[in-house]
Amino acid sequence: MLSNKIPFYIRIKKDTLVVDKFGRIKSLWQLFTRLPKGEAIFYEEPYKIYGKYWLKVAGMRLLDGGFLIVVTADDIVNAIEYYRQRWEIETLFSCLKTRGFNLEETRITISERLEKLVAVLAIAFAWSYKIGIWSEQRVAPIVTKKHGYKQVSLFRYGFDKLRNILLKTANAVKTFGKFIQFLFEPLEVLLMHDFKYLSRTQI
Repeated sequence: MLSNKIPFYIRIKKDTLVVDKFGRIKSLWQLFTRLPKGEAIFYEEPYKIYGKYWLKVAGMRLLDGGFLIVVTADDIVNAIEYYRQRWEIETLFSCLKTRGFNLEETRITISERLEKLVAVLAIAFAWSYKIGIWSEQRVAPIVTKKHGYKQVSLFRYGFDKLRNILLKTANAVKTFGKFIQFLFEPLEVLLMHDFKYLSRTQI
């Protein structure tokens, strides 16, 4: 990517060894030991990484005490934000594939048809995500595991509920009809309603 001048923002492990301009060797995490949780810092002065690449480094101390460390040869000031945007795209594609709709199993090869399929799945993703947010706040919260992370994502939470409704026969028409409303109503409006007949046992 460097030789082809392709911009990149890559997350690397905290224990990666780097060399500064004075030849001193240290682990990346040592650059961020005094950084408070939730805050970020960047270094315009490049470090030698993997023994041959001189790259700028940005890091953020996560709320769980871990580190998010990103390297680039380009705009280091916005590196964390650019990586966050990239991660959102990767998360979307993972939901479209193995974590949700199994897009990779399609046998469609015609680009126009594939574009339409991706468009439909993008709508289904947004639909599931909105149902997940509403269910999290109005039905039952997602279980938080000991490590502090949710048992499932908001997308998966909503996706499973939508799938369960489609597979059921009793009350399915009425419940599915209400879930259709989630496609068109703003999220803030949906969160004002309990839809009481959508009980925990139904969804």
